[in-house]
Amino acid sequence: MQGPWTIHVQSTEDNTSRQYIVSGTNGNANGTNYDGVHPALSASPDVFVNVAPDTLWTIDIQANQGAGFQSSDTEISFPVKTGNKYHFDIKSNDRGTSTNDPVLDDLILRCSMPVTAAGSPVGYPDEFLVYGTVSTYNDACFNPCYNGWLVIETQAALNQALLNPAIKQVVQLLYPERIGLVNPNPPDPGPFTPIMINLQDSSAQVARMGTLYSKLVSEIPASNDAKKKFAKDGSTPVSNNSMTELRFEKNIVTNPAGSRMLYQYDNISIAKALNQLPCWEVASSPAPFLAVRFSDYDRSPSELAGGPYTGTGPKFPLGAIVTDQKGNYILRFTQSVVDLLVEAFDNTAAGEDYHVQWRPDIIASVNNTNPSTQVLYESAPYYNIPNLFHLNLCIPDSQIPAKGIICTDGNLIGSLGDVFIGGNQNTSTDISTMISGVSALDRNGDNNHLRPDGRITVHSSLAGFSVDCACWAGMIDVRGCMNNPNVAYYSIRYSKDGNSWQYVNETYLHPKYQNEGLPNYNGDLVGPFTHTINNGGSIPNVPLYQNIQLVLTNSSLGWEFSQIDRYMQLHTNIYQGSAPGTVYFIVECYDASLNFIPGFSDMIALYIDNNPLGFSLNDVSFVADGVNIVEAECNLYRMSEAYLNAPLNVTFQANDKWGFMDSYNLSFSKCNTPGFTPIVNYPVSPASANPAILSGSNPFNSDGNGCPGYHGTGEMNRFGDYNPHQISFIPPSMPNGKWLTATESYTVLSVYLTANKRETNGYNTGITGTYQASGSVAVERLP
Repeated sequence: MQGPWTIHVQSTEDNTSRQYIVSGTNGNANGTNYDGVHPALSASPDVFVNVAPDTLWTIDIQANQGAGFQSSDTEISFPVKTGNKYHFDIKSNDRGTSTNDPVLDDLILRCSMPVTAAGSPVGYPDEFLVYGTVSTYNDACFNPCYNGWLVIETQAALNQALLNPAIKQVVQLLYPERIGLVNPNPPDPGPFTPIMINLQDSSAQVARMGTLYSKLVSEIPASNDAKKKFAKDGSTPVSNNSMTELRFEKNIVTNPAGSRMLYQYDNISIAKALNQLPCWEVASSPAPFLAVRFSDYDRSPSELAGGPYTGTGPKFPLGAIVTDQKGNYILRFTQSVVDLLVEAFDNTAAGEDYHVQWRPDIIASVNNTNPSTQVLYESAPYYNIPNLFHLNLCIPDSQIPAKGIICTDGNLIGSLGDVFIGGNQNTSTDISTMISGVSALDRNGDNNHLRPDGRITVHSSLAGFSVDCACWAGMIDVRGCMNNPNVAYYSIRYSKDGNSWQYVNETYLHPKYQNEGLPNYNGDLVGPFTHTINNGGSIPNVPLYQNIQLVLTNSSLGWEFSQIDRYMQLHTNIYQGSAPGTVYFIVECYDASLNFIPGFSDMIALYIDNNPLGFSLNDVSFVADGVNIVEAECNLYRMSEAYLNAPLNVTFQANDKWGFMDSYNLSFSKCNTPGFTPIVNYPVSPASANPAILSGSNPFNSDGNGCPGYHGTGEMNRFGDYNPHQISFIPPSMPNGKWLTATESYTVLSVYLTANKRETNGYNTGITGTYQASGSVAVERLP
């Protein structure tokens, strides 16, 4: 849907619980949010979705047949005018009922809009409704939907046309640059710019290249009851008091003013030639669930001068549609007064009537799904369309994006961020066996290793970093391949003990290209949607997510292709619980009827630790006695000469209880004295001096050694706890065993502590931090 519409419950077949959901109106220019569930009863009030004219939004009809609400099968009718309104119907069948009840009448919604909108220029309504059916046809043929013109839309069709001498002669006349050109848009593959050859004129299409009736033969008086005649080129009709007799001679392409002849060819010969080609009468088939964009087209200078269509004129977006299951569509768009005036005057050539030219010329285009910005197909223009316009579109088969699943191979859990998860997909439904069996959760491949307890080792250059034995933290992008066209929904469960399971219920959004221009737009809702599933029994109130990788259904079209392999963003702090540890996650897939699909599940373990390191520099100080060592302001200590060798006490910690410490380092410096290295006094316990207490790492904490972990300073504490550690520094014997030399009266002593932790979210360096702390004291000689 586009722009404002009024929704009315036209009829409902029985007492089945039904509803419809409006999505995409939040944040619209009018500042009102109509999103949400609306009742679908015969007495339900109408809903006027009063959004801005360019707002794209959706209606999803749902029915609850006892297993929760499910989306219904829907089709649209074409709009009709009743009184001062246009309206069309959205007809629906409850999911799964079409085989025994093929008539789509379970619920019918009627959508209506006024015929004339406010703000229109005098006599010209600015609201347009374009509707019809989108079909596909064979590439080697010509567009069968474009009446009155020979429209060539593919290189294969052009090659076919050039086999006929009469058509080739006209192509050489109008498009000489296209002869022998294999790729019309080097180095890009497309889209193919249509070739347009006028076969006849019609009142619905003002001639751009000429007219069938081009030579005035005579003017004879008309009887009083003569009917009014209109010029075939769309210009002002001749008087009722006379008749202009026009006789066909040849189709002459002139500039609009007719001042000079530019091209001349025999259109009858072209029409006869078409009958001899095998692809003139071509069968077409509907294109269901296809996203089509529409643009306003302004003719290029050469076209305004009377030349053939070039496709190089300016294009302005009008909106987008998605066809229903029969290929039908409705497009509503609005032209502002400025738009219409520009159309009337700037897009009107000499000799043309601006009363006709104010109407927009439109073209249709189809984009690829990968990448979504690539235009596969762009139609020829449809000129001067009326406010209510029936337009059937025919598109070459090869220009329709491939339908089916985005990927055809790969694990359901294929990567976490940039870290590929190798090994075999865990498809067993026996969760207890997977957890108890080490091999089932041991995912070793792609030069990365996800261990059964969830610790991750990354050695793949594709990740952009390398780390051994890290935990997981932060927000993790879960990516994978739902390589089954029956997968309509998926759920994710998690557990810390493997017995008690809960469902992931995080909001997950993904953008749709038609909504990307909306203010403050963050994406459309992928899930969760609450349903009753069948997974070894009926389970109510399960949060499910849509499979947006599937491009077979209406609901999946329009999703931005970028990052479409990502189907969840896990905020790991939700699942950590009271303490870090292993958390099991299982992804399970369901069909459109909400039945579990055996063989389409995957399970991994993640060791989640969002806790910070035990890290602090608690104390950097001297013991002051008030006589020989006096503590002044701002960590300044004044010392007598005999006490200038007093120990500097330092209390610090850099540890991780769960073993994900990477390294730490405690360092010392004296102001303006490079190379000053104090002596370290270690605590009485442990008795032996241990220089490693100043810094630490564990080179054996690697995947090859089984990830024993490393706890940092906690390993230095003989009591097995993680209390801060105490050491002291004393000045070295050289030069004089004191903090100040004979020539110094003042100095600053500084201590620095740094540490790093092994953790990742799949994107960082695998090492977080650096944690940093510092402390300083000043030493001054007492007078």
